[in-house]
Amino acid sequence: MNKINSVYTRFGIIIMKTVDKKIKKNIKENNFSCYNKSNCYCLDMRKTSQKITNIYTEALKPINISVTQFSLIKNIQKLQPVNVTDLANEMKLDRTTVVRTLKILENRGLILDISGNGSRNRKLILTENGKSIADEGNKLWIRVQHKFEDFLGKKDLKELLRITSKLENIA
Repeated sequence: MNKINSVYTRFGIIIMKTVDKKIKKNIKENNFSCYNKSNCYCLDMRKTSQKITNIYTEALKPINISVTQFSLIKNIQKLQPVNVTDLANEMKLDRTTVVRTLKILENRGLILDISGNGSRNRKLILTENGKSIADEGNKLWIRVQHKFEDFLGKKDLKELLRITSKLENIA
């Protein structure tokens, strides 16, 4: 999974990892089996991931685009011209999900299929409007990245990336 797609998940995991030491000590002394609020790692990571996604979604509101749409645009920009299967594989997303979101981007005039008429193998590129959205979105995205860097600090951020890379390979 590339950094754009997984950054919000990575921040969620490090937040769990860096629970205040006093809380951990208190939990250990009271023999709790799990130090997270819900007693479920999955639920807690999903909640954190959703919170972080909401922060990025809010940041992208000025350009009226979702996190998923922005991720697709950035990956198309990097890989163009790209077919749908390769795009889905690169992003580690279900092809059906990608197709559904691509329709929205195409209807907004942000991407263009440059394959010939009747071709079953679509080749996607960004339009000029798509390039503009990518550039503006990148500025907004970077602001949020800096906020997380300031909040977590370089040491915790490095640990976050290490842990999430490890979790991406979980069986």
